Amino acid sequence: MAKPHSGRGPFAVLRRAKNVKNAPETERDALLEDAERLENWCVLLVFAGIALEAVIAAAPLAANLSPLLAGTGNALADAAVALGVLGELRFGNVAGAVLKIKLADANTELAELHVRLAPRRISQQAEETMVTALQQFSGTEFRGAVMPSGNDTRTLWIDIWRVLTKAGWTRASFPRDAKFGTGAPWEHDIALTGYNGVFVGVAMEFWKVDGSARALAAALQEVGIDAQAGIQGDASATSKIVTITVGPKPSTPREPNI
Repeated sequence: MAKPHSGRGPFAVLRRAKNVKNAPETERDALLEDAERLENWCVLLVFAGIALEAVIAAAPLAANLSPLLAGTGNALADAAVALGVLGELRFGNVAGAVLKIKLADANTELAELHVRLAPRRISQQAEETMVTALQQFSGTEFRGAVMPSGNDTRTLWIDIWRVLTKAGWTRASFPRDAKFGTGAPWEHDIALTGYNGVFVGVAMEFWKVDGSARALAAALQEVGIDAQAGIQGDASATSKIVTITVGPKPSTPREPNI
């Protein structure tokens, strides 16, 4: 991490600008402020040089200036204009570099926010990848539960149901008549408590001998959907049905690997 800024003079600002990419946000803000301040002073220096030239040019109308004094004045005016223009360019470039980095950071944050807020969906390419990986467990019974607190939980569940159906898995009903919907093939139960992301559960008796739950969680993770597999129910549970609970999207979503 860059050290806190030191020095606000022209040379100090140019020296600090060399490390602007690695500087913390507070140093970038301070550097931008200093560069803009010096740029404004350079603009004033240019105007001062132009004004001095105008005074020297108009001086013969009011008084006689010696050639030496006039030459010295013109030289100072030219130097002021040249230094002012050079300073405007240098410090303008420093300010522009800081603004460019800040804009890039803002765009990155906006893209990350878009990813966090975007609904979770399984694309056609991801669907084909998942179907291929899960076909080895064809015939596995599964059922779903959806937490209503998420804005994309039901659409994600339908995507998962579509994948599993194409992979040859069989949807099982919940033991109680509490399904959501009116007979659609992707019916699911309502989960009042659950997890962030997707939890794929199976009874303890089948956890070690049956890899379908772990395979589904891994396939979801591969396509960028946070998921975990684990034991569903207490130690006495004996159901072979894989239970899929779809919870709200985690605040930090997983990046897809495909």
